[in-house]
Amino acid sequence: MKTLRTILSGYGCAHCNTWNAKRPGPFNVFDRANRTPPPALPASHRPVKWEQSKPFQHIFADIWGPCKPPGYDESVFISAFKCPVTKKAFGYASPSKGGQHFHLQTVLDDIQSHGFTPETITFHIDCATEYTSEEMKTLLRQYRMRHETGPPYMHEFQAQIEVLWRDMQKIMNSTMRTYDAPLYTWPLAALHAINTVLNVMPNKHIGMDTPHLRYTGRHFDYTELRPFWSECNVWQDPAQRSKAGAKADTSAKLQPKSKPYRYVGNLTPGNYLCLDTSPLSH
Repeated sequence: MKTLRTILSGYGCAHCNTWNAKRPGPFNVFDRANRTPPPALPASHRPVKWEQSKPFQHIFADIWGPCKPPGYDESVFISAFKCPVTKKAFGYASPSKGGQHFHLQTVLDDIQSHGFTPETITFHIDCATEYTSEEMKTLLRQYRMRHETGPPYMHEFQAQIEVLWRDMQKIMNSTMRTYDAPLYTWPLAALHAINTVLNVMPNKHIGMDTPHLRYTGRHFDYTELRPFWSECNVWQDPAQRSKAGAKADTSAKLQPKSKPYRYVGNLTPGNYLCLDTSPLSH
């Protein structure tokens, strides 16, 4: 049985300069309007109806970047993993494309800790080489995961993760513009959009439930959600006040019990990630 990639390459490829018999001229994979549809796919390669699948039986992954924000010495990549059944998303930031097996290991451990143990997992990715390392192959064999790669230049097969990138950028733009957040915070805004906002927003594809509800079985407490880059005061324990008092050559009792920070996300429900923006912290 031919694979999907074999069928498409037999239908014409811009790289090998083959021709399509049904449409004159070279086959252009970038011309979506005039792209000749491929022949009927075998049953094993037809699109999956996600509502008939079990949670985390399929996992989509992709990398967004590189981008070098102001104030960063290195470029930043955003890695995302998404379940098409629960719509649960996981986001991570890293300075390189390598080490994706560490992120996948974290996702799998988190899934198991919430009681999801699918018999088989299909890992959907594109043709990126960072998902074909020996460490990644070892991890996939360890969890008996099926490795499915989409054809090149056809992002439709990665639609689940492409929609996530689109929503992430919309949320990033709106939150950073609303509170005039500096540009160096965009990796934090991206992770806030993926790990917090998208997971607590109702989704029409899962009956207007939230991915957080489908994943944890509990409704999210929206009183714990804060606007990105909003001001907050973080309590300082006596040891921190003593250290600050020594620097200022004053008594610890004269130091404030809290310090102004900026909210940049939720680590877990009830645990906030705050950034110290004082000049002494840079």
